[in-house]
Amino acid sequence: VQLRARTDDGEVQVAGTLVGRRERLTHVMGFELEMSPATHMLFMTYEDRPGVIGRVGTILGEHGINIATMEVAREQAGGLALMGLTVDSPVPQEVVELLREAAAARTVRFIVLPG
Repeated sequence: VQLRARTDDGEVQVAGTLVGRRERLTHVMGFELEMSPATHMLFMTYEDRPGVIGRVGTILGEHGINIATMEVAREQAGGLALMGLTVDSPVPQEVVELLREAAAARTVRFIVLPG
């Protein structure tokens, strides 16, 4: 199943499937990955390089935001990458901006799905 959704800052393309009775995201923003959808999700695109994952985890932890799952996909080593996270609580806009700066991210999108 493919879906296009419009957000405040543009369009997002996602695709998913059912594995047994579980929903799985299989494509997000042009990247192949496999993750379960959750109420609170964060997606970022950035240039793949050492230290980005650690900085993201540190910033979220400093703001009391627990990471439930993380999936990383990339085009190639050192190329464009996508980090998809499910988190236990909302990510405030000021934290989104800190993540954007720390990762030199092209895009950072926090999504809340109706539960």
